[in-house]
Amino acid sequence: MFSSIQILFTLISLLVTSELYAKPQFLDLEESKLRCLENHLESKEIYMNDFHWELTLLEMEDLFLSVYETGRRLPLHSHFDVETGEFLLFKVTSQGTKTLNMSPDFIANVASQIEVALEKGFADYVFFPDMGHAHLYFPANHWQAEYNQFNFSSANQHKLYAKMLSDTKMRPLYHLAEQLQLVDKKTNQVLEDDILNFKYWHRNFVGFNDGSENYDIYIAPPTQNFNTVTSIDEHQSWSAGFSVHANSKGCFAYKDKEGVKRYFDISLEDVKYDPKSQSANDLYSTSFESHHEKI
Repeated sequence: MFSSIQILFTLISLLVTSELYAKPQFLDLEESKLRCLENHLESKEIYMNDFHWELTLLEMEDLFLSVYETGRRLPLHSHFDVETGEFLLFKVTSQGTKTLNMSPDFIANVASQIEVALEKGFADYVFFPDMGHAHLYFPANHWQAEYNQFNFSSANQHKLYAKMLSDTKMRPLYHLAEQLQLVDKKTNQVLEDDILNFKYWHRNFVGFNDGSENYDIYIAPPTQNFNTVTSIDEHQSWSAGFSVHANSKGCFAYKDKEGVKRYFDISLEDVKYDPKSQSANDLYSTSFESHHEKI
């Protein structure tokens, strides 16, 4: 799958150096307060059945545009509570679904991360097939000091996420181009296309949660399939992070790659399969996941 040059590059440089990115250009939290009034119980939900693996660039574009206009949203998506004046997220615990506050700083950081990933061409669209989920990483010494004695029980998960998402040391790792066909299944080589090759080597996008204007691109060792980074040196991972999904009814504004103002939601839940339906996509995904490690 890797040429000798690519392997050498991977071994020498597991990390592409940081660059600056701009603050979110279209995010307006006063506007978001109005757009976030709809509770998740009132929303139509997006499902994994709406997507499929091994998308071409054109297929991904068509799929995004059609899905965006449906206004279907993530399960337990973000919400603005008028009584408390807070943006809320929801977390399922052993004691039921609990709420936690989501800070304006966290929202702004996520919007910035989306905009820079799109501007740089690392991702094209904000939904599961491309830029749709993030895993959380923390410096190991910070995790030891701040979380080692924390109560990780299921009943306490909402408090844990409130702490993690407001932690300025937290770093979200987005796996981009998640369902884009980047590798030839017959040869197991990266497809010979400049755009796809670029996306392959830039699919591990790591932001900051401290308001700083930096990001990192990590490259997986050659033993890891599909250039999917699953660990960062001297960092503790929390795999179940958060999801983002753009749709016409979304809460938060961002500038897409064409400079168009669009909207996205945030949730602590993953996109799920529709329990009432089994489409061809379900069968396709089941077959594909037998030989593709989905992270």
